[in-house]
Amino acid sequence: MIKSLTPGVLIIGCSSGGMKALFEIFDNIDKPFSFPVVIIQHLALNAENMLLEVLNKKLNLTFLEAKDGEQIKSGKCYIAPGGFHLLMEENQTFSLSLDERVLGCRPAIDITLLSAIDAFSGAILAIILTGNNSDGAKGAEAVENNGGQVIVQNIESASFPAMPRAAIQQTKCAEELTLMQINTSIKAM
Repeated sequence: MIKSLTPGVLIIGCSSGGMKALFEIFDNIDKPFSFPVVIIQHLALNAENMLLEVLNKKLNLTFLEAKDGEQIKSGKCYIAPGGFHLLMEENQTFSLSLDERVLGCRPAIDITLLSAIDAFSGAILAIILTGNNSDGAKGAEAVENNGGQVIVQNIESASFPAMPRAAIQQTKCAEELTLMQINTSIKAM
């Protein structure tokens, strides 16, 4: 199961099938976390409003769109805006980028994970969920190599197993958990 250490930041990456997975891992969590949560869902430009609306309507936590220059604060759940890469700066603020797509995606999970390493000194818990490409695998490997922890959705439970499979293949120590196990673990943090 997830290490008992509290992370500096929890970063969750998902793509196809991600909304359903997010509902399951945040189900019945009704108190803010003691660390920031950052969700990178592959979204098109201006598509984030629907994701925010649905998550805020169906779950007990409050989800916010990450803003350029915003200080990253514990207890907040942020979602990357559609059409922009979301980076974390060394002073623990967000920045948005229109740089080239990664594996056809913007926002890209790899971009966020790689930028978070310096911002949070490797104190990162990265969770890679369902998706249809390998985005997140290189970032997960870098998180692991810099002292962070990587959790991957159980391949059998993923609606689209390509993303979790790529993360497992790219890392050495990623833990493969069901969505219920992830929920139980983060609820206990």
